[in-house]
Amino acid sequence: LSKEELKLLLSQLGMKKDDRDLDQWFEIIDEDDNGEIGFDEFVNIFRRENESPLNLEQFLRETFNLYDSDGSDEISREELKTMMAQLGYDLTIRQLDEMIAEVDENNNGEIDFQGT
Repeated sequence: LSKEELKLLLSQLGMKKDDRDLDQWFEIIDEDDNGEIGFDEFVNIFRRENESPLNLEQFLRETFNLYDSDGSDEISREELKTMMAQLGYDLTIRQLDEMIAEVDENNNGEIDFQGT
């Protein structure tokens, strides 16, 4: 995630952070100094911010539910396409299917939320 993508995501979840806060997070969290936050770095933000895996899981669940527009407890290809479009990405069906395949443990063609 870039700073702007993270800011948008947090804003959508009602967690407004100003640019100074984001700069501080990036300075601490962006371990490889590439100007983006990878998944592991993203998870570390909430571990450090909240110091509780429960808060992280709650945040991830709320984020998941935000994009699970039909309430099925699964994110479909269309829901993923909408989410990625909101983040500024126009992905092809193939790209979306590849993203889903990376995390689709039960091979149902959708993304399921699996907490700890």
